[in-house]
Amino acid sequence: LNNFPPTGDGHLTIADDWWRILVLHELTHILHLDQTRGFPNFVRSVFGSVGKWNGITPRWFAEGIAVWAESEFTASGRLKSASLEMELRRLVKRTDVCNSIDCLDDPVAYPGRQLAYWMGGRFMQWMEKQKAQTIKCLVEANSDSLPFFLNSAFIECTGSDAGTKFLEFLESYKLEIKQSLRTPEMPKILLDDVGRVNWQNGQVAAAEKLFFAGYDFTPAALDWLWEVNVNEQKIQKYSLPYYVESM
Repeated sequence: LNNFPPTGDGHLTIADDWWRILVLHELTHILHLDQTRGFPNFVRSVFGSVGKWNGITPRWFAEGIAVWAESEFTASGRLKSASLEMELRRLVKRTDVCNSIDCLDDPVAYPGRQLAYWMGGRFMQWMEKQKAQTIKCLVEANSDSLPFFLNSAFIECTGSDAGTKFLEFLESYKLEIKQSLRTPEMPKILLDDVGRVNWQNGQVAAAEKLFFAGYDFTPAALDWLWEVNVNEQKIQKYSLPYYVESM
C-alpha cells in the first residue's frame, strides 16, 4: 500500500481504481493462505503461523487465485485487460512457451515470471467457468492437506491432477484463440476502405474494439478517429477538430 501507483504502459495501469485492485488482490492472499483445516489446523494451534502448511503452494496457484479475484470482483483487473490478453495469446501460439504447468513458476526473462499471474489467473477463471465453486473447493481441500500435495486437492475438486487439468485448459484456450481468428476478414476489408492509416499516431485495442487514427486524401486533410467493432463487424469514423498526436 506504500508503493507508488504503477505508471507507463503496464497492465496494472488499466484500473480506474488501482487501490481497490491492490487491496482485493492482497486480501485474497490473506483469505486463501491463512486457512487451515484438519491436521494442519492442529499443527497451527501448536506452532502458530508457521504451521500454515497450505501456504507452501506454487506461485501460479496463489497468484492465479488473486488475479482471478481482482478481475471477478471489480470492474477491471488484469483478466479484463485487452492488451494483456493479446500478449498472452501471442505467447500461447508459440510452440516453445509454457507447454506444461511447471513453466508457470519459471523465473526467467520477461514475461516468464509474469506467467504465474497471467496464465495462473486465466487457468483459475477457466476452471471456475467450467464448474462454479471450484476455486473455493481447491482452497479448502488444500488447507486440509500436507505441503506439496496440491494434486490431491485438484483430484478431489476437478477429477484430475493439476498438470493434466492445465493441459486441458491450454488445449481449450488454444481452440478459443483459433476460433476467434475465424471471423471473416472483416478488419482487412474494412481497413482497405479506410484509406491511409496513420499508424504512427497509435492504436488502442479495448475489448472487441480497435481504435486508430487516420486521414483522408481530401483538400481539407481532416484527421479521423476510426473505431472497428470486431464482433459486430462495424466501423465508425469520427471527425477530430485537431491533429492526433498520440492515443
